Amino acid sequence: MEAVQKSLEQVAKRAPGLHSNSASAKAAATTPSVHDSIDRLIAQVEAAKAALSASSSSSAPNPAVLVAELKSSVESAQKSILDRQKEFHAALSKSTKALDKKFPIPIDGVADPALFSSPEAQTALERVIFNHLQRNGDWSTSYKFAAEAKLPLSPETEALYVQLHNVVAAMARGDLRPAIAWAETERAWLQSRKSGLEFALHRSQFIRIAAGAILPDSDDALTNRDPDGENVEMMSASIDQLHPASTMTNTAVAAAGSALAPPQTNKERALAYGREHFKPFCASHLPEIARLYTLLTFLPDFIPAPAYGPEGLDSVPVEHLLPTVLPIYRPLLDANLVHAPLLEPLFKLEFCARNRIPKDAPLSIGVEVGAGGALNKIIKVKAVMKERGNEWSQADELPIEIPLPTKLRFHSIFACPVSKEQGTEQNPPMMLACGHVLCLETLNRLAKGNGRFKCPYCPTESYLHQAIRQSHVMSAVAHATRDTRVYQTYPVSSPPPRPGEDWVRFVLISDTHSQTTLIPDGDVLLHAGDLTTLGQPEDLRAQVEWLKSLPHSVKVFTCGNHDFSACTAKNFYETRGRELNAKYHIPGSPDDVSSARSILDPTNLGPKLRYLENESFEFTVPRKGVQHRTWKLWGSPWSPEFERWAWNYARGPEARTIHAGIPRDVDVIITHTPPFGLGGLDRIHNGTSVGCEELTRRLTAKKEDREALRPRLHVFGHIHEARGVSVLGRDGEEMVLVNAALVEYDQGLWEKERKFSYTVVCQPVIVDIRVPAASSL
Repeated sequence: MEAVQKSLEQVAKRAPGLHSNSASAKAAATTPSVHDSIDRLIAQVEAAKAALSASSSSSAPNPAVLVAELKSSVESAQKSILDRQKEFHAALSKSTKALDKKFPIPIDGVADPALFSSPEAQTALERVIFNHLQRNGDWSTSYKFAAEAKLPLSPETEALYVQLHNVVAAMARGDLRPAIAWAETERAWLQSRKSGLEFALHRSQFIRIAAGAILPDSDDALTNRDPDGENVEMMSASIDQLHPASTMTNTAVAAAGSALAPPQTNKERALAYGREHFKPFCASHLPEIARLYTLLTFLPDFIPAPAYGPEGLDSVPVEHLLPTVLPIYRPLLDANLVHAPLLEPLFKLEFCARNRIPKDAPLSIGVEVGAGGALNKIIKVKAVMKERGNEWSQADELPIEIPLPTKLRFHSIFACPVSKEQGTEQNPPMMLACGHVLCLETLNRLAKGNGRFKCPYCPTESYLHQAIRQSHVMSAVAHATRDTRVYQTYPVSSPPPRPGEDWVRFVLISDTHSQTTLIPDGDVLLHAGDLTTLGQPEDLRAQVEWLKSLPHSVKVFTCGNHDFSACTAKNFYETRGRELNAKYHIPGSPDDVSSARSILDPTNLGPKLRYLENESFEFTVPRKGVQHRTWKLWGSPWSPEFERWAWNYARGPEARTIHAGIPRDVDVIITHTPPFGLGGLDRIHNGTSVGCEELTRRLTAKKEDREALRPRLHVFGHIHEARGVSVLGRDGEEMVLVNAALVEYDQGLWEKERKFSYTVVCQPVIVDIRVPAASSL
């Protein structure tokens, strides 16, 4: 309400006649109040009238001169009054807008009042509110609401919410015991879902112990809480004083003796925990277990201090451990990647799925969608349609598309590629024998009553009775066929299973900007540039070491416009690069370029990691017993000119020169820049497309054109806000286009301090492509 109050104060200041001076500082000295202007004008008229009546005929003033003077005074007063009125009405308009923003807009005519008029609908709404209160742990309010609404209580449902609330609260405190107990009880069910929850919980405990945390109820808790040995000495003295004929049991003696054992170090305790809990996961998580044990070799060996206590990792400092650990293992010490921020949503997902309750509270989702802009958009469109005499055609159909974040897209939407109709319950998507998917009404029109037709996208003949209804379409693209599958959203610790040996899994990332994140396993990892924040060699080295540590058999990357020190083209770094470093207060060194080039040298990258700079690369995916075809890949760090940053080229002839080397038979393209206008994957915040026109020209050219490109996959980044997937169809072939940017920057920090700060906001994109085996071994 402060904004409304300030706007009303401005209205009061600018109200005519309330102040002697104008509220505008610029006009304060020259513009009187409205009252003053009128009073001055009246005084001038009275003076002129008195002059005319009091003067003798010989000395009477010239009436024409008096009228001219009065006319000038009237015009001056009129201008002054108009200026004050303009100020007032401008302030009044601003206050009206401020009031509209602060107070809700009437939704009469948008929402149907009859929706919740029936007793059944009213009860359903009250039940949603009641479940929301219980889900948030507001038990007293929920009981009072249930009593007033006369809702029956369900002890079973309440017990589930109590358990969920208690486990999540314990995880927030760093106590994973309740979550581990639940995961061990549900191990068989979790394994059937290929869930990684139980392993993720034990991994978190392992890292906590390695960092020096003392878990509650641990066997050596007493010893580790007594590092000076005082309690041990007291217990030893007490045992020595015992009479030999004492009735002390063997168990008690053993327990007392264990207290006298030397205190265990953090590494010893972590190894003991791993031996006890990692055995069930050796087959499914062996590489990750190996990473955990390797982490131990870099950590210092020490006896945990009492201050570390059982409160969890939050009470255990890890900053002093980071310099001792190689960059590729530092993500294991990042709480956001391995502890509560990861574990809480993962536990909620599995717990809710096991007990068949919504993962998110329905009331929260409804409010988030409505208050997030959906209601305002619908009200505006409703008003426009009413002015034009149009009405909504269907009761269950929205007049416009409402943009939703990925987390709120619960059901895939299928649009028929032939009719462009949206799939519904009455017109569902149907998969043909050839693997292509069309809407049912489209199939009926193609069949023309005889049940036999030719697929619009391939030469295969199909029969209507062979079509299979699709209950869901794969996330990311509704165009998934039998040869391509794309995944944008999936459980991080449990990605979708691989379809088979004749498929190749590509994992796609871009624009990591010095950040690391969990990467799902796959055959080929592709990174489309902007590894660093502002091109510092140490950032580049950390990113390269991280890529080298990933288990994929083939890993390929290129650079981007932020990777300053890696850019030797046009002598960029020695001119514009150092200028940008100075602008953003980035320390530089004369050896930056040579350091970056040594980092990108093949001898440093190793046999499984390849850097591409406008060049091709061929690879074969290894398989046991199957020899796959050879893939041809082309990569480039260049992008159209953007404030003269690294790897920039001018649009037009220079763009054609840059991309002239792309081979016509390329299978996969990696460019930092997106193509222009394809799938909206190059649109900045205001909707403007900024991609490369030359790439679009070649991707959309007719197949017989010598410069036409038909890759199976094109991955890029650069425009973070345009991340997503699209499928481009040309000449009966499909090309999967992926903007794989992972991060967003802190806009508030940028506007305030002109500093870049990035956060990973999405998952790597997974693309599975089926390729028939070239031969059997």
